[in-house]
Amino acid sequence: MNSTFYHLKRLAFVSALLLFHLHAWAQLSLTSPLNRIVYQRNQSNKAAIPIRGNWPANTTRIDARAVARNGQGQTTGWFTIATSAQDGQFQGSLPAAGGWYTLEVRAMAGSTPVGTASIERVGVGEVFVVAGHSVAQGQENNLAGSDDDRVNTVPVFPGTPAYASYESTANQVYLPRSFGLYESGVTPAPFAHGTYFWAKMGQYLTQRLNVPVLLFNAAYGGTSLEHWAKSALGQSFEHPFVNSSIRMPYINVKNALQVYCSQTGIRGILSDQGQNDWNNTNEDQVLHYYQTWVNQARSDIGFPSLAVVVNRQTPYKKYSVIRRAQERMIQTQNCFPGPDYDQLTSNDRADGVHLTLAGAAKAAQYWSTALNDAFFANSTPYVLSALSTAQPVEEIPTENPPVTGNFDGYLTQEVSCNTLSGWVYDRNKPNNTFTVEFFDGPSIADGTLIGSILASDFRQHLKDAGKGNGEHWYDFPIPAGLKDGQNHRIWARVQGSTFVLKWAPKTINCAGTSVPPANQLPVPPSVSALAATINAGFITNPLAVFTDPENTPLTYALTGLPAGLDFDSGTRVISGTPTTAGTFELTYSATDQAGGKSSINVSLVVNPAPQPTNQPPVAPPVFALTATANVVYAPAALPVFTDPENNPLTYGLTGLPSGLSFDAGNRTISGIPTQQGNFPLVYTASDGNGQTRLTITLTVAGGTPPVVTGNFDGYLTQEANCITLSGWVYDRNKPNNTFTVEFFDGPSIADGTLIGSILASDFRQHLKDAGKGNGEHWYDFPIPAGLKDGQNHRIWARVQGSTFVLKWAPKTINCAGTSVPPANQPPVAPAVSALTATANTAYASAALPAFTDANQDPLTYALTGLPAGLGFNSGSRVISGTTTSQGTFSLTYSATDSKSDAVATTVTLTVNAGGSGPVDPPPTSGGSGAGNYEGYLDVVSCTGIRGWIWDRNRPNTPITVEFMDGTTVIGRTDANIFRQDLQAAGKGNGAHGYSFDVPVSLKDGQSHVISGRVPGSNFTLKWSPKTLTCPNGGRQGVESAETSLELSVSPNPSPGLVEIRYRVISEQRADLQIVDPMGRTVWQKSVTGTGQIEREAVDLRSSGTTLYLIQLKTNQQNLTKRLLMSR
Repeated sequence: MNSTFYHLKRLAFVSALLLFHLHAWAQLSLTSPLNRIVYQRNQSNKAAIPIRGNWPANTTRIDARAVARNGQGQTTGWFTIATSAQDGQFQGSLPAAGGWYTLEVRAMAGSTPVGTASIERVGVGEVFVVAGHSVAQGQENNLAGSDDDRVNTVPVFPGTPAYASYESTANQVYLPRSFGLYESGVTPAPFAHGTYFWAKMGQYLTQRLNVPVLLFNAAYGGTSLEHWAKSALGQSFEHPFVNSSIRMPYINVKNALQVYCSQTGIRGILSDQGQNDWNNTNEDQVLHYYQTWVNQARSDIGFPSLAVVVNRQTPYKKYSVIRRAQERMIQTQNCFPGPDYDQLTSNDRADGVHLTLAGAAKAAQYWSTALNDAFFANSTPYVLSALSTAQPVEEIPTENPPVTGNFDGYLTQEVSCNTLSGWVYDRNKPNNTFTVEFFDGPSIADGTLIGSILASDFRQHLKDAGKGNGEHWYDFPIPAGLKDGQNHRIWARVQGSTFVLKWAPKTINCAGTSVPPANQLPVPPSVSALAATINAGFITNPLAVFTDPENTPLTYALTGLPAGLDFDSGTRVISGTPTTAGTFELTYSATDQAGGKSSINVSLVVNPAPQPTNQPPVAPPVFALTATANVVYAPAALPVFTDPENNPLTYGLTGLPSGLSFDAGNRTISGIPTQQGNFPLVYTASDGNGQTRLTITLTVAGGTPPVVTGNFDGYLTQEANCITLSGWVYDRNKPNNTFTVEFFDGPSIADGTLIGSILASDFRQHLKDAGKGNGEHWYDFPIPAGLKDGQNHRIWARVQGSTFVLKWAPKTINCAGTSVPPANQPPVAPAVSALTATANTAYASAALPAFTDANQDPLTYALTGLPAGLGFNSGSRVISGTTTSQGTFSLTYSATDSKSDAVATTVTLTVNAGGSGPVDPPPTSGGSGAGNYEGYLDVVSCTGIRGWIWDRNRPNTPITVEFMDGTTVIGRTDANIFRQDLQAAGKGNGAHGYSFDVPVSLKDGQSHVISGRVPGSNFTLKWSPKTLTCPNGGRQGVESAETSLELSVSPNPSPGLVEIRYRVISEQRADLQIVDPMGRTVWQKSVTGTGQIEREAVDLRSSGTTLYLIQLKTNQQNLTKRLLMSR
């Protein structure tokens, strides 16, 4: 009968909509909630859904209801949530139980609807924020996204201008506001790295709790608890890539709480911290850092009881101080135990830190298990307050008025096949009794009434708890019709009311007196054939699950695997290294709790290793050579190349200075050099089918260097590794001077080989605190590749030119060598945008994009097909000149690595009509006059004036910019320089940058007010005016924040051999370095800029981590690029 009544109400509502004339409808639009938002439920499984929108004309009230999607929740009746508006807008709240709903809202004029709106997906469930380092933020080993529609996040889009702006400013305005399904390929706001394993964790949680989940990720890779604590307090710290001036990394948590959780509520923070604190031996300090940022987070959201779930792990399984600090943090108020990552094996953490696919799969399960019933019972969620008191709508009068009251009551937690027990009472009428009715089905509305009982039995514990006279208990016998061996979902409510007893529904499965139905076997899935390669690492995604008709847990097995492969029955993942080639029929099976087993065959093909083609000789590591003019050069054999096929090799060496010769038979250089300087020698080896070249630098000095003296102190650090040799040195008499440290390999310095040197000039606070001058005396010398050969090397360090040997020297290292590199691959052509020039006008292109070379070989560039008057600089890859020809020209742009034929691509150059010929000085030719302009005066410095401008109505036309000193025109130029950031931001073809040399007349030591404008228009460049003061002569070499540095790395991801491309302004000193996620330098080089693109090849194959930061630093700038390794 109740089901019939419910459907009559829906029919009456729909009929009213159909009878109401369409043109009379007013527009009802909602501003809240947003689709796929999830509101945090309270401890009674309820939340107040905030609803906001406009107030259509003639409206007298706003009604709302929540309709459960697929039975996932409790459908509400209609409630009036607002009866008035302010400034044409209403707001109110709808109470709803935990579930996944379609929200329906209607505007009513009396009893007539005048507008409707709906939100397809709105949730009441659980909300979490993830915090921590890279093991929390994510990496390249991403699991699939959620298969459950109820797992949600706010997606961000790395690589977009908005994301880049947030990364550099942490300004909340750049964060997205739209919610979405946490599916494969989605990156959660505000700062995650990929999908990672959190979507799967959310899926496990959703399916266990039967409520939706909303996840945010505010972690930041490479950070420690010290960084989190200091950034939470607004304190600065040194870090190779984390910008503490904008309060990174903590600001991500603050933004997640204030931008998102302030409108959703939150259960707690999932914290994975401590892996990067391994070198902090002060347990109290580690705990203090942890408490500092957590307390700040609670303050920022204004909720002192905010729960924090603390992950546990012993860094590298040996730094127990961190584990103890984590355990102590768990004991503090409102903190809870998270998963124990010490259970992970070496197969789960390939580098001892970051998770493999198998490790990520386990982490998802560990976190879901840690968020257990005890956590939800004892944690206090932050929930939203109701905006209004919702009143139920009585739409169709009935003979018996509905039963109302301030009810409280439960269906007891433990059910049996004898009775359904519990209690119910009315707080306003504590001694009244009520009838409880029971339904069997997916919901009360769609269920079947199975009986009722008066809740009137006395229980002393009810009376003692203040439940009136205590006469409110019931014991409802299970009807015989439910004892059939099937699952039944049982609901209970106060008869005639809408109050559903808490802890309902309950699922029962009771054996009948008749023979139970036969067990149904698990149903196998469809599994595609698998393919692997012999002697190559192999790992699958989890195999598809079987389905069980009785929904019982299943146990998985896989047989028939070849040697070297294993199957994890928990994660359903195959992994290992197969050692036998062939086709294998695997048997994939699942067994239910009744012992029923079904299986399918899965085909696995292990392919043989590809037949090797001829591999060219492999160059050995060779150190730089030194000699002294007019002094006999001590003969020493150059190291041998290795040939993968063991073919005989023929050697050669060219580029020797006068007086020296090379013996190809014994690979020795001998003689007396008569020239001074640096000589690049080309050392070659040929196996008859291919040749490999190696460049060696020979430095011929002019005489004995001066002896360096001083009152030195310094050390070669006690713990040596295979990445860097570190330490410090200074002169007590000249405490702020810096010195070069040189390193030798051998039984002594006298009998050793010089392997390199480095200036000890890096700043360390502990040196300054210890009274070592200004503290700028530290060094990190990268281990040369030539020492990574699996042999012992005895390393010495001394101050160059002196006799002072650093303390704690020598050190013995033994570093593993690298594997044989792959066969030569030809260069890969880039995409090149079309070029435009103007006849009779000076033209200079941006540098054409570089080809990429998998073997990191130096490339030689060429460009043919240019019209007369234009030339190509193969070193800078720039086209320049002035042509008189007009038309469209097809240019051939090519590159060769000297080992393979040239690779070419076609570039289109269009030369538009210009003037009658060049004049002195050449006029500008860009667009001017009225337009829809956007542009900025970015940089005004003594080295130049730079920025960009474009016309939205002429997106590919260069625009002329005119510069003013006050009201005096000082010059003009065309904004036609290509900039990738402009093209990526949708500014036409991107060729809209400008660079204007400061006239000598302004370099007079006086202040000048500089502005920019478009001639013939009233548009002035934004950020105008700027003040310029240049000394007489206009000092050169001052950096421009916009254009002084460029940095890129390829390939990315990389198997280990990378090419770094960088540009630094002429004569500017910079440091180029590579750091790991722990902030340790693994390679570095000091460079002096040439103003052109420079390239540096680096071999990272022997390094262990999967993520590096490439940095280019000057005194005023720091550019960073992220490099992923594809091992």
